[in-house]
Amino acid sequence: MVRPGESKPESSGSPGHPDRSAYLSILAVVLLVGVSTLLLNAHHVRPPDLLGDGDISANGLLIRDARDMSLGVGPYSRLKYNHPGPVTFYYLAAAEPLVAAVPSPLGRQRIAMLIINLAGLALALSLIVRVTGRNADIWLLAVSLIFTILPVATTGHHPFLEFWGPLIVIIPTLVFGLALGPAALGRAGWWPVLCLSGVFAAHNHLFNAVLVAILGLGVAARLAWLGIRHRLPQPTRKQMTWLALGLAFVVLTSVPTLVDEFGSDEGNLQRVLTTTREQHFQERTTADTMRAVGWAAAVSVTLGVPDLAAHIGLVPWGLVIGLLLVWSVAGWLQYRRAGPEFRAMILAMACVYGLSFVIATQTRDNPVSIPFVFHFTAGLAAFFFFLVLREAGFQLARLAGRTFRGSRLRIPGRAAILLSAVVMVVWMGRFRVEPMPGHEVPEGIWTALPAAQDGPIRAFLRAGGPEHFLWPQLVSFVLQAEQRGYEVLVPCYWPTIFRRRVGPGDPRLPTVLVSEKGLGTIATSSGTECSFDVYSVLAPGGTYEELERRLASWDLEPLVPDRWVTPDGSSLEFRSWWGKEFADGSAYRWNRGSGSSVFFGMADSYAPYRDTVLEMNLGALGRQSVQVSLNGRQIADLELNGFREVHTSIPIPAGLLQTNGGNELLFHVPNAASPAGADPRVLGVRFIALRIIPATGPGN
Repeated sequence: MVRPGESKPESSGSPGHPDRSAYLSILAVVLLVGVSTLLLNAHHVRPPDLLGDGDISANGLLIRDARDMSLGVGPYSRLKYNHPGPVTFYYLAAAEPLVAAVPSPLGRQRIAMLIINLAGLALALSLIVRVTGRNADIWLLAVSLIFTILPVATTGHHPFLEFWGPLIVIIPTLVFGLALGPAALGRAGWWPVLCLSGVFAAHNHLFNAVLVAILGLGVAARLAWLGIRHRLPQPTRKQMTWLALGLAFVVLTSVPTLVDEFGSDEGNLQRVLTTTREQHFQERTTADTMRAVGWAAAVSVTLGVPDLAAHIGLVPWGLVIGLLLVWSVAGWLQYRRAGPEFRAMILAMACVYGLSFVIATQTRDNPVSIPFVFHFTAGLAAFFFFLVLREAGFQLARLAGRTFRGSRLRIPGRAAILLSAVVMVVWMGRFRVEPMPGHEVPEGIWTALPAAQDGPIRAFLRAGGPEHFLWPQLVSFVLQAEQRGYEVLVPCYWPTIFRRRVGPGDPRLPTVLVSEKGLGTIATSSGTECSFDVYSVLAPGGTYEELERRLASWDLEPLVPDRWVTPDGSSLEFRSWWGKEFADGSAYRWNRGSGSSVFFGMADSYAPYRDTVLEMNLGALGRQSVQVSLNGRQIADLELNGFREVHTSIPIPAGLLQTNGGNELLFHVPNAASPAGADPRVLGVRFIALRIIPATGPGN
């Protein structure tokens, strides 16, 4: 019904029954978002260099397992909340051949993720147009998403190419769609909601599975409320069929995740509840988990009682308390008078911010919580921009002498929308100019990459940053080595990552073998542990018995290793070095007195190589001169002034490296003066790489 003085909204469809033009618009928008994403992130689809970034690298091994149908359930992936569930890995394994034209395997994984995220976007747009009945809303939402993707892409996260797509689209769409109007669900139908829930459940493990279950309770509560209050008609057989298919999809995508978490001794929940080593961590995480479940339950109850939605904004969540108060006051003043869009914004803002800060609280020792908060915020910002554009269109139409139903926001409501949009743009912008701590790519990798297919590859790792961000780079190195046809031995401290044993004679090459042992561990400032690992890639032909024997012979040190022993018998030793690398000057190895040495061995297969380049960062406490020598021959004379990092690349002349014995790299500080009696550190060195340059011809 159209009131006097109002015109019918311009839409060729109706709520709950979009016509062909709506679906064509959805298809066009999906293509537009997909193309814009590829244009904005073209450098993330091309073949990456040795150090691939993000979970794309780490997931490569899991996709290979899914391709072999050996992923199953169990401790298949344990990097906090950063990996999808097994269903998604099987999808990626099946989808990669469809994008075989992309030359890089990591690029193919990104394109496959883009496809599934665009499918989720299509479902989200279908839900919105079914709720509102306005085809124009599809394009407004698309513009808002592209505007939101742009600042996200500049941070390097590119959500639609990875597993962040649901955070930026699906969750806000579900919350927004469920909160729109008293009969939104009745108009929208059930299959978009259930399919979106299933896609989201497939993307992650414990937290997402619980969240989907809570959302299901919210949907049930909403249905009961609508049935009592509005007496919805009985569903047709077709609607019941879609409902059954949707529920089956949710079950198929959620159950493997829940089985993995609750049925495995290495699951996050089991690990948290059974650990005795860190009782304080157990108590804190258990309490935070209960708080998260309680908060999600409160949100689901609110979905069933829309008149209480405005009260959600009163929950003080840390950094957004000021913004929450603004929304609470505006919501309290406008709730009864405003249209359903503003009520939906109040609820969506509270849900998304609340869930994001629950995750941040649960994982406050893990920097992965920052991207979660960031992408939750970006997704909600897209809907804020959507409503800003919508409101602007209503006001322009009003100036032109036309009015539309649904635009009943008063000045406080519009001010709250604009204020929130500005705050979020500024908040996202600070990620571009001030990267959050922990997002720096960790340094400290020694790599030796041969140009030929003979001889071993060795890579030495130091923990140069938060332990979570060590793995993608290292696994990328393993993938690069696998492409060259090498067997890979991966000893690590963490017993829950990539744990898989392959018996002797297994024909699959290459194979990753993981041990609970490591070459030594250190304690970080947060109280967690990370490891000094050696990644060793052995030439084909070696036996698994030999690998196991070498693995068992490694020496372990309780804290900082004074000696690194490689599987081929050579060693890397530190002499006279200060070992607390995670004090001031994180990831540095500091010397004592006037000189310190590093001893390392080179395999015989390195003989054909011409020379090497040693790359490192140096810092000092006070003004210092440093003389660098290799095997008794000075190769550099450096001047340092203070702790500011100095990046140095030192070429090592041909023939100076010894392959039949150890090599001594000496750092001599002739004018060493300790800045404090209790602090013997003088020179700090962060080793980045030892690059080996192959010979180009005879005599070189």
